[in-house]
Amino acid sequence: MAVLVVAATMNLAVAAAIAAIVCAEKALPGGRWTSRVTGSGLVVAALVMLTD
Repeated sequence: MAVLVVAATMNLAVAAAIAAIVCAEKALPGGRWTSRVTGSGLVVAALVMLTD
């Protein structure tokens, strides 16, 4: 929740994306699967940003 508050102070679009991810993890039947896919995607995005 603290990450969501800090993200909202910096960028509302990022806060909305975090809220959507958390909502999907809670609402979808495959919550663990959703969180693992999201985590993997974020790691890949970070690696792409680091290699640029």
